Amino acid sequence: MRTRPERADLLGAADSIYGTVRHLELEWEAAGLGAPAAAAQGLGVLAKQLTAAGIPDYTAFMQTVLPAEVQARIAAGATVPQRPWAVGRLADMAVHQRRLTEELDD
Repeated sequence: MRTRPERADLLGAADSIYGTVRHLELEWEAAGLGAPAAAAQGLGVLAKQLTAAGIPDYTAFMQTVLPAEVQARIAAGATVPQRPWAVGRLADMAVHQRRLTEELDD
């Protein structure tokens, strides 16, 4: 998922990495590679950039950055959206989201 980081110290790094990877993905798509395949190749480029930065893999990166980002978002006032009008799969996802949030809060 690509969203703008709340943490300013992560934003510059994310912009740099995203800019490089996204540029390549667009080039690959223009050359006829489908979007999913271009994204997969982009992940390979991302993995090399992380390794060069001393981070062993994408999982290690996410296990470090994601909790820091979640804490920053909570500090900024972010909340779990409530969607009482949701139906079908969206309603199911909302239920699971609330349960997960409750478990993590505990």
